Amino acid sequence: MKQLKANFTLVTVGIMFFSLMTGVMAQRHGASADPLRGLKKALADAGALALTTTQEEQLKTLIQAYRDGQPDGPSDALQAAHDAYEAAILAGDQAAANAQAAVIANLQATAANTRLQAEAKFKLDVIALLKTNGDQAGLLRTKFGDEGFLRILGSLAGGGGHR
Repeated sequence: MKQLKANFTLVTVGIMFFSLMTGVMAQRHGASADPLRGLKKALADAGALALTTTQEEQLKTLIQAYRDGQPDGPSDALQAAHDAYEAAILAGDQAAANAQAAVIANLQATAANTRLQAEAKFKLDVIALLKTNGDQAGLLRTKFGDEGFLRILGSLAGGGGHR
């Protein structure tokens, strides 16, 4: 009987601990789930007007569209070029390795160009949106400087806004 009570107590404590941890994790996730949290704080720090509901919806749509447009990883062509490059090295074929290195460089340059163009469009769209409510963009730029403002825009895209 004592063993049964001990097992029951242990199971109950385990369930309570699991429930507590699940709640804590949900709170943490909920706090970080708002992609506009950093922007909202920056606007407040800059003395700018708060985002309107319409701005929030439009920003979330822009963010989601930008993120959805980003590749999940290297393209199949880039992966194939890397595989061919490595195979050429293992085969001792300098000319083939050099040819694949050029293919890799061109594919990476094309991917970087595409990514940078999408990033520029995203940031310009966000700036345009932030100019519709009391020039929030101008106040952010004044408060945080050009580099800080670009970092804020980059954080909306899911990155740190680094160059």
